Amino acid sequence: MSLRLLIKKDILLVVLSKVANGTTTLLLNIYAVHFLAPAEFGALTLCTTFLVLLDGLFGAAIDLAVIKLSPPEADSHSRVSVERAAISLKALGCISFGTALVTFAHPIGRLLLHQDGARPLFLAWSIAATAVMVMRSSQLALQVRHYYKTYACIELLNTASRISLVVWVMHHGHRSSVSVMTCYAIGSVFAFSVGLLTLIRLTQVRWWWGLQGASKLIRAGRTALATYGFSAMVSRLDIILLAILANPAQLGIYGSAMTLASIPEIASTYLAPAFLPRIVPYCRQGVFLTFFKRFHILLYGSMILAYCLAILLIPKVGPLILPPKYIPALPVIAVLLPGTLATASIFPLSLNLLMLRNSKVFLIFDCMATPTLIIAYWLAADRKIIIIAAITSIFRIAKTCIIQIKASRYAVLAQEELLEALPVEETSGFF
Repeated sequence: MSLRLLIKKDILLVVLSKVANGTTTLLLNIYAVHFLAPAEFGALTLCTTFLVLLDGLFGAAIDLAVIKLSPPEADSHSRVSVERAAISLKALGCISFGTALVTFAHPIGRLLLHQDGARPLFLAWSIAATAVMVMRSSQLALQVRHYYKTYACIELLNTASRISLVVWVMHHGHRSSVSVMTCYAIGSVFAFSVGLLTLIRLTQVRWWWGLQGASKLIRAGRTALATYGFSAMVSRLDIILLAILANPAQLGIYGSAMTLASIPEIASTYLAPAFLPRIVPYCRQGVFLTFFKRFHILLYGSMILAYCLAILLIPKVGPLILPPKYIPALPVIAVLLPGTLATASIFPLSLNLLMLRNSKVFLIFDCMATPTLIIAYWLAADRKIIIIAAITSIFRIAKTCIIQIKASRYAVLAQEELLEALPVEETSGFF
């Protein structure tokens, strides 16, 4: 299992730019905590949650459909047609949703934020969402054409512009969720514009708008839309229901706790692109089962040590990271951490393996668990937020157990299928 097989230039460029984006987003949230009141940070948490949710519901499914419909052997015209339809669908979908959100800002603001005057916040969110979604499509088009440096530069440009703007507005007294989300919108529009102009220059394709092939794209992405989308929504039910049933200040405390507790999840997410390309080759070589076992023994051993260390450090380091008004988030972090560590363990290998072999596992589990989860959150919403955190952790641990059991079976199955397909003497050198 040489690292040379896993670490390649293209993977490094994509992963490192994503790591930089995720790390700085985490640090930016911690930075914003020191300037925003809990109610304002709660509104910001809700906006960023829905931004991620939209990407999971809509963006990831369309991007996966683009990959399916434009394999390496596809001709340039058919590939551009699919990519153009993806950009158009994303833009139209986001603009339509954003228009409805801004139009009905008053009742939606009362429902989710328990306050009036949410229209500027929703407008900034809509612009940011549209720009981010279209930017992702332009990055995907560059990535499949092997312009990895350009991909990384656009990602870093989006990150740097957003951070610079947020730091500037915070230090100039514009300390609100609207200000932060406006910075997200401006930074994303800037990066999107650069990405699209770069794509036009490199491909010599001047027009990236059109719906030809949109129906084919929707058909190709509908399974992923159901799987990714529903799973993304269920994973954010705690934030959504807490926004509806609690007050923004409680949501802000919970959001700050989730920001720190999600560090293992974020780190694990960025390992996934490095391991995804190796699953099929390792299965064909007959070494995947051994690799799967050793990887998870090492991973769970590291996570147990990390959790023990975190429990010791949270009471001491937490007050140095969070301001006094957010100190109630410290016990919530300790309760959320087992769940986020459990979820982190499935990203590098198990999730990718199941998405390749049987993606319906996620959909079936989430459909079965959602009614119970909603009832539990509903009953706990008027109590302490630490109970919400406990429910979230229990759900994530249960889901992880089911997924790892299924993934282990598929890893064994892949090994058995190889042994059945090869002559006996050909398998002797694998182990």
